[in-house]
Amino acid sequence: MSADSVKWRRPVLPGDTLHIEAEVIKIRGSIGQTRCRCFVGNEVASEAELKFALVQQ
Repeated sequence: MSADSVKWRRPVLPGDTLHIEAEVIKIRGSIGQTRCRCFVGNEVASEAELKFALVQQ
């Protein structure tokens, strides 16, 4: 739904292995918020707070 406080720390190049870490901050009903960080090796490549909606299929 949205991406807030996005920070790009370093470029991710072909051949890099990208690890994504997400921490759930809160969930209210079907709306949730996470704090995410992407790593290449031990370096943070990017970080953001993401809001999402859960849908039932």
